[in-house]
Amino acid sequence: MHGRRLAYFPALSVFFVILVQGCGAGGNGGGMTTDGTGGDTSPPPDGTGGNGNGATLTVNSNSGSNLLTFSPGTYIFSNISLQFTGGTINCPSCTCPLVASATTCTGVTIILTGTSAAKIGTLTVTANATVTLPAPVPNTTSSAFNGVLFYMDYNASDSNGNGNAPVQITGGGNTVLWGGMYFPSVTANFGGNSNTTSTCMEIVAKNLTFGGNSTFNVAGCPTSMVSQINILTMLE
Repeated sequence: MHGRRLAYFPALSVFFVILVQGCGAGGNGGGMTTDGTGGDTSPPPDGTGGNGNGATLTVNSNSGSNLLTFSPGTYIFSNISLQFTGGTINCPSCTCPLVASATTCTGVTIILTGTSAAKIGTLTVTANATVTLPAPVPNTTSSAFNGVLFYMDYNASDSNGNGNAPVQITGGGNTVLWGGMYFPSVTANFGGNSNTTSTCMEIVAKNLTFGGNSTFNVAGCPTSMVSQINILTMLE
């Protein structure tokens, strides 16, 4: 999957050109490798895409694809769902979270989009996967994505085609997702002991569903990421 794509995200008023290459990698030149050998950089199939109906990039412990290693950068996944149900997903060269007196650090921004609402990919992270991914501060592709780890196109449908929420995060102590997550048009389901070791996690979603001992922690977020957080009010 090679070539230039013009991406427009009205919700954040961002307009920029991204070079899509390798496994959906794009933006500021980042790259990633898949499977245990670390050498498979073939693009995932550009099939019918998201909502559980088509192309899926799966990492698990029961197949050869048990390692997904990112480099710092911004990644566009068009018509592709991400399913992390085992194995290891990380960014060893990322320098976020911030440490000591540092004001900048490198990380990953993952954008899920598609050629139509029904093709925008879904996100699944389970407790069997060891996931360590931080967002960048700042994002060198676009400042609109500063501190953003996951961004789902706001045109996404609030169904994955089989009755489950398009965002399912049921990780445990091995799940460390550091940064903001933006799912404005879909339901995000957090279960198990999701993100108990994350020190900075902020969520925007149409609906949030919690189960088990799910926790959120913003104690480790830089001031620039939490300055607009005030009060969360639950209405029944």
